[in-house]
Amino acid sequence: ADHHAVCVPLPTGRWSYTHKFASFAVTGQVTLGDRRIDFGRERSFGTMDFTKQFALRHAVWRWIAVCGRSASGTVVGINLVDPTPQAPISENALWLDGKRHLLNKVQIAHDLSHASADGLELEMKSVAEVAQRLDVPFVRHRLRHVIGAFSAKISTSGARENIDGVVGIAEDYDTWW
Repeated sequence: ADHHAVCVPLPTGRWSYTHKFASFAVTGQVTLGDRRIDFGRERSFGTMDFTKQFALRHAVWRWIAVCGRSASGTVVGINLVDPTPQAPISENALWLDGKRHLLNKVQIAHDLSHASADGLELEMKSVAEVAQRLDVPFVRHRLRHVIGAFSAKISTSGARENIDGVVGIAEDYDTWW
């Protein structure tokens, strides 16, 4: 499958490197109390997101990562970030059965409930969330993670796919330091 790695300049001479890979098969199990949840290769998928950067003094982004199967059985992975640095290639991508397709014109709603890109319309129903706030001298930080059930219509690169109720995560990040 296709990985996606991008290194882009940020304003004031800083840099951001990110490596994404979505919808790879995972196996394993989780035990919660007396409940055991098994993850099988054909129905369980993971996503990888590694970023290293010399962040701007005010860093802001909204991010969505989703992976699962479409209604037709295609393995789908989605990675969206808004806003993205001005660069010829962004970290916005869609994976269909391991083949990466770059996405343009990404917009994620401030409440994280929906997003769009060329060839993609995505909706999220919130399932659970956690939020952090910090306001102390020299640092102001706001972070919100939402686990959601995502539905999407995909029509890009000649593909037509739909996902419905696929689990994913959305993040709203805003930090001054």
